[in-house]
Amino acid sequence: MLSGSDRRQTSTRKKHRIYPAKHRAAANARRAGAQLVRLVGIPIVFEIERAVDHKRIDHVWLDVKAGDEGLFRISLNTLSLKSLQSGFDPRIRVAIVPSQWTEIPALGIFPSQGLNYDHMTTADVDFCEYEQAELEELIGSKFRAASVVEAWGEVYLHGQPGIHQVHSRRASAVIRTDHVGRDGAVRFYYEDGMKSELLLFKFFGQP
Repeated sequence: MLSGSDRRQTSTRKKHRIYPAKHRAAANARRAGAQLVRLVGIPIVFEIERAVDHKRIDHVWLDVKAGDEGLFRISLNTLSLKSLQSGFDPRIRVAIVPSQWTEIPALGIFPSQGLNYDHMTTADVDFCEYEQAELEELIGSKFRAASVVEAWGEVYLHGQPGIHQVHSRRASAVIRTDHVGRDGAVRFYYEDGMKSELLLFKFFGQP
């Protein structure tokens, strides 16, 4: 488990083989103003969010190179500060859905219709609560092992361009707005065995 200064930043800088794909004409969703997007990139750096007050840290950052579109940051929640402040369980619930891939998706950032967890999970998919440090280590280890990362979420342009809202958007114990069919997620593609893992994220009170 990472601790102390090691939890602050872990860099991953390695050479990757870029896989062929049938479709390479990636639309620049950021410039087109699309809000919901699918981002595909090569892992560059994993970092735990920086803050003056360590009690305010609730994200990890996955920096990826999305082909000709350049560098983007995937922001993932590792704790819910709103749940913590409201007296609810602040832990993030995560389901890991394994699969095999036959082709790596083209690198880039593309408009997306969003995901719907109700159509992606079955009875044998379990959501488990993770302590913050445990979830940071889990995400970091999968990021470092991956050759390509794919994520669904909403564009944000403050600071380094990237995407956030990479989790279920259904109503929770502290957020009453119920967005159906606008869920986000992240998938890690591994060279070993042509395997992939899709990570789904929920907050306390989300169905």
